[in-house]
Order: sequence, then C-alpha cells, then structure tokens
Amino acid sequence: MATRSFSQHGWLHVLACAIPLCLASMSVFSASERSPDSTSTDARFLFVQAMEERDNGDLHRAINSFRLILQEHPHLHRARLELAVAYYQALNFAEARSQAEQVLNDPATPESVKGRLNAFIELLNETSRTHRWTPNISFGMTADSNVNAGPDNDTFTMPGGSLTLVPEATSRSDMGLEVSGGVTHRYLAPKTLPVLGKDAAMIWFSRANLHSIRYFDEDDFNLDVLTLTTGPSLIVARQWRAGINLLVEQSRLDGDSYLRTIGLNPTLTWQRPQHRDEISADMLIQNRDYQLAGSDGRDSTYLALGGAYRRVLNDDRFAAQLRGDLYSEDASNNQLSNTGVRLGVNGSMQLDKQTALLARASVQSDRYSKVNQTFQKKRSDQQLRLVIGGSYTFDERIPYLHGWTAEGNLAYTNHSSNIGVYEYDRTILTVRLGRSF
Repeated sequence: MATRSFSQHGWLHVLACAIPLCLASMSVFSASERSPDSTSTDARFLFVQAMEERDNGDLHRAINSFRLILQEHPHLHRARLELAVAYYQALNFAEARSQAEQVLNDPATPESVKGRLNAFIELLNETSRTHRWTPNISFGMTADSNVNAGPDNDTFTMPGGSLTLVPEATSRSDMGLEVSGGVTHRYLAPKTLPVLGKDAAMIWFSRANLHSIRYFDEDDFNLDVLTLTTGPSLIVARQWRAGINLLVEQSRLDGDSYLRTIGLNPTLTWQRPQHRDEISADMLIQNRDYQLAGSDGRDSTYLALGGAYRRVLNDDRFAAQLRGDLYSEDASNNQLSNTGVRLGVNGSMQLDKQTALLARASVQSDRYSKVNQTFQKKRSDQQLRLVIGGSYTFDERIPYLHGWTAEGNLAYTNHSSNIGVYEYDRTILTVRLGRSF
C-alpha cells in the first residue's frame, strides 16, 4: 500500500507509561490520616476499586472513584497522588499538575517526597508543552540487487512472436548513498475535550521530510521524495484514538518530476489495556499523478481499506502485529486498473534499553481487470516481501554518538506474474545512522 501516516503510537506509549511508575515511591507519608489503611472501610474498599479500575484502563471511573474518596478525606495524599497519575494517563495534564501541586504545597509533606514531586511536575510540564518541534536527520548506504525492478530475462514469448528488452530494462544492481532530513511538529490542545462522555486529548501532528538516494552507477534511478503530512487526532487514553491525515508526496527520478500523490488517511484504534492489545481500522484514498512523459495512462485513483491487530507481550519487550488490506486502483489506462489483497505479520523485540530487533513478512495478490493487449491475457501478480533488521541507540559511553541510532535492515522481494516481463527479485541491504533533536 502507498505511504500511510506516520505512527503516533510511540509518543502515546510514552505519555501513558513514562511517569506514573515514578510516583509509587511518593505515596508513603508519616501522618496516618494520609494513608488509606487508616481510613474507613468504605474508603479503603473504594481505593482498591479505583486502583483496579485504573490498572484495567477505565480511567474515567478511576478518576471518579478517587474524587469520591477525596471528598470525604481531602488530606489523603495517597489518593490524591494516585488521582494525579490517573489524570496523567488520561492526558489531562492540567488536572494532574493541580493535584500534584496540592500535595507539594502542603507543609506536612516530607521534603523527600517534595523533591520527587518537583521532578514529576517538571517532567509533566515538558511532556505537556503545547508546541513541540522535533528535527531529525539520517544518512547511510544501500546495496540494491535490482534498482529498476527489472526481470532477469530479456526475451519473452508473446502472441505472434517474441519481445526483447533493451539491456537497460533488465535487472540492474548498484550501491548508493541515502540521506533523509525533516521536522515534526506536535500541537497538544491545552485542555481535554468531552467526547462521548470521556475526556479526549486533541493532538495535531504535522511532518515534512525529504529522502534522497544517489546511486554510484545507475544514476537514472536517483530518487528524491518529499513527504508532507498533517492532521488531527482525538485520544481517549487507554481506550481509543481516532484521526485523519492529509498526505502529499512528490517524487523526482533523476531530477525529473515522476509522481505526485495526494491522499486522506482516516484511522481508528481501540485499545484493551487489560489484554495488552489493540485493534485498528483505516482507509486510504489517494490520487496518483504520474508526470514523466508518456506515463499519462498510469494516472489513477487508489482506495484501500485495512485492519490490524497488535499485541504487546513480555513486559512490553515484544510486540506482534497482524495486518490485512484490500485495495483497488482505477487507472486512466484500464489495462493498468487492478484490485488486490495484502496480508502481513511483523514483530519487534526490545533486547535492552538500547537494542531492538524487527522482522516483517507480507504477501499480496493483484488482479488486473482488462486484457493486456501486448500479451493478450489478463495480468495476475503475486508478491512476497521479507524484512529483518535491528537498531542500536548509543548512550553517554560514546559521547560523540550519544543520542544517535544505528540501524540496519535486509529486505527481499519476490514478484511473480503470469506475464514474465513483470517478474523480478530484489534484495536491498541498508545501513544508516540517524537521530532526532
């Protein structure tokens, strides 16, 4: 499928998990009335219930339960701090800050706890900034066994004779350099919005990125891709998120305008924290404008419907995803119109704080609706794609690389067809070094 919106899942995971655990050590106080253990049985029961509701992802009920406790026991700081955690997980940063500051400003709060609270509030202020700009850059090298996705053979049988390709149309291998750079902007609305009885955070992501590849010999296939993405999302933390993105992409091949795409990508994800999984559905509708001379018949409208199931295992160290897509492309030249299905599975493993591995596999099948006039048959294609890779983020032990991430991946594609001229194999090895600032 064509490029989709950049993932926001990682940022949301940070919001949901980065701070709450650090509050656990703040919840012990010397005054007996500040602990739920010394309050009424009803308050103790409600506290346990609220903690279970929060752990199960029902943040709205957990917040209400903690507030009920504080109505009768306003000095119960343990409950107030757990309420701050719940507000934080619900992305209601203003209320999380308010609850934490009430404990901080109480003269009876121990100095050791005040120190942790100050650190929490400082980190909270950084996380909840309304505008966040994140530049990024990467550079690397690629080795490509088939830069033009051409067949190995140069002669093919056709009705009434044979077709012989020029040497430049068959498989060509090369190595090259790649450079990418861009900037991401995140706008976070200062206040949550009431949506379907829940508090939803509104986030607007925008991104601009330029990716370039320069081959050493096959410079006809030098590629530049400028990608612009923008769109809002509504997030009810640990329950669901929904958004829509505008995607604009301009590609240049050997310096000439090659392809311009404009599309919309709505998405909807439902989370189940108690099962540590999520279910997503999305759609992409895209206009494709091919701009090289002689390629007018390739202009098309592309529509795809997709769904995915993702689960996290082993204390967030392993994640697996299953995905399926149905798509169709309506081209100006109806010989190029096609429909297809794609199935994929991918997994990632965090070996330690710095090292991660990934693996992806996908199969797809395309059916073309009209007879190919050259070969007098309807085209039918299948594709297998396999990717393995890993990354390592340098820490302060190597000061001049601190914060940089080294990545490497190996991708193999086998594309088969009932029309031999469209068959090819391709292997790409890429290594790169990059970072965000």
